[in-house]
Amino acid sequence: MAEFQEGKLSLAEQLTSGMIDAREFLSVVDAQEISDPERSLASKNIEVLTNTKVKEVLASNPETAWDYWNSLSLALFHEAQHQLQEGSSGKEMLAQALEAASNMDLDGDEDWVTYLKATQAYANGDLALLEKLAGSISNERNAIVANNLVDGLKTRGSSDYIQDYNKA
Repeated sequence: MAEFQEGKLSLAEQLTSGMIDAREFLSVVDAQEISDPERSLASKNIEVLTNTKVKEVLASNPETAWDYWNSLSLALFHEAQHQLQEGSSGKEMLAQALEAASNMDLDGDEDWVTYLKATQAYANGDLALLEKLAGSISNERNAIVANNLVDGLKTRGSSDYIQDYNKA
């Protein structure tokens, strides 16, 4: 499997030169996202995914566009989480994650977008919206996290993402 390697062709160069195909490229990016609990690779993945040539190859191809926007949305969300964990607002990254997700044909499955909006409501301190959104998330893990965010905001009246997220 391809990977980021110093001193060798970058993952983006491997994709755009045809050394790896689009599916393998996205598989590597997604595997890195999932295997990084500190979310420290998110910014590197965002850089790779927003590379003009990479976006050209993936976003314009109907066979890979959905996966591309999903991967970008996830990387942006993970960067927002990283920022929230560091005490920053993460609001810009959450807005960008929502924008990327808006390019996905969700075919009636709005769960990911709802989870993103719930996290955004939490970052904005909007308890009423967070409660409404948390109640409509069907993914079990994301619903647990969203409800923990609700509990944290209710209890403290302010956000503490590390404490609230890690209750899950």
